[in-house]
Amino acid sequence: MNVINLSTVACSDTSGTDTPIDAQNADSDPTGRIVFQSNRRNSLNIYIMDADGDNVKRLTQGRDSHPDLSSDGRIVYESVSCNQYDLFIINDR
Repeated sequence: MNVINLSTVACSDTSGTDTPIDAQNADSDPTGRIVFQSNRRNSLNIYIMDADGDNVKRLTQGRDSHPDLSSDGRIVYESVSCNQYDLFIINDR
């Protein structure tokens, strides 16, 4: 997987914690992959999964949000660090 720096779906599953999982800003591609942001590890990260909900995979670690799948399968998302917002691209294919 290559990451390049370019300078509401809701769920009631709690995964064994008292903090509900929040998944938002979902986007999908023609193959059925779904990319979304979630706080399921107490930090906002980008995830991807199959259309049926299987094969959930965390793609980022940090304060990452607003994922979007491009027509060629790349994932663009926003990340913030030290109050600086940057855009990143993930080549996940």
